[in-house]
Amino acid sequence: MKIFWPDPHKNLTKRISQALNALGHTIILPSPDYKVTHYGFTRPDWVWATNWSRDFCKENIKYGNYLSLNKKEILDLKPDICFIPHFEAQFEVLYELLPKLPKSTKLCYFSGNCYKDPYYYGFYNMKNFLYADAISHRECQKHQIPHTLYYRPYQNYDLFKYTPYNRNDSTVGNFTCNFEADWKEGHTFSKACENAVPEAKFEYDSTLSESEVADKMANCLATTSYKSQEGFGMSSVESAASGRPVFLLKQYNQDKSYLQWLIEGETAFYVSSVQEFRAKLKALIDSPDYRNWVHYNCAQKIRQYINNEEETTKLGNFLENLQ
Repeated sequence: MKIFWPDPHKNLTKRISQALNALGHTIILPSPDYKVTHYGFTRPDWVWATNWSRDFCKENIKYGNYLSLNKKEILDLKPDICFIPHFEAQFEVLYELLPKLPKSTKLCYFSGNCYKDPYYYGFYNMKNFLYADAISHRECQKHQIPHTLYYRPYQNYDLFKYTPYNRNDSTVGNFTCNFEADWKEGHTFSKACENAVPEAKFEYDSTLSESEVADKMANCLATTSYKSQEGFGMSSVESAASGRPVFLLKQYNQDKSYLQWLIEGETAFYVSSVQEFRAKLKALIDSPDYRNWVHYNCAQKIRQYINNEEETTKLGNFLENLQ
């Protein structure tokens, strides 16, 4: 099948392309020369990523199952499925593309973030919804959406692989984009933790390439994610896949899908105070045997909780039966 997917998140798009490749499908991305007609009201100058040129696709989509097309080319190709993968993209898809495509083209929504009104989809006309966040799961049940899948996106376990921690220092990494600007409360808590554990080095990185993130995570004792709103939590899964548990705040846990795979003492540590953070991190610092077991077990457990083969099979069945 030919599947139109306007990019809401670069790494998510790469993972979706890997799952679609395993299913024998092609991902269609709007090229940089696609001219948008309908913008939304949240970010009136942005609808989707505009950097998916053929060269950019070749660099980032591993298996080559992509097409980078402008509007005319997309309409001429007549995709089998059109995805609306985030709030801002829905206006262009619903009012520009879908009316000009055959009635056989299926429409499917996707959510990987904890959206809330008024920045959410209109459920009244929705038939198909693929989602990775707990709020969407609740809303689908509430509105009785006929065809849904609670999906765990494909993970790059080959890149984010377990390696033993053989460093003398103790580094705690954070990979949240715009951490200080967008998540002030979490950033303040993180700086307080940093002051409370002078034995560790705290590093903040938000502009690294995927391979650079993998290298950095391998050199971390653990990572932190202190975001009050989180959908799937891609970087947290990548950290766990590397064998590096993630520290999260207990008070942010409501309506989070990650509670299903970021498990206390296995792939994550949940804290509610600076003192609790210090106690749990110091246990990793002070006991090499405990630390090595946590790291190894963490990498094994996340691969059980998010099994690429099982999730891809479920995705394939979902796509084949769209309404």
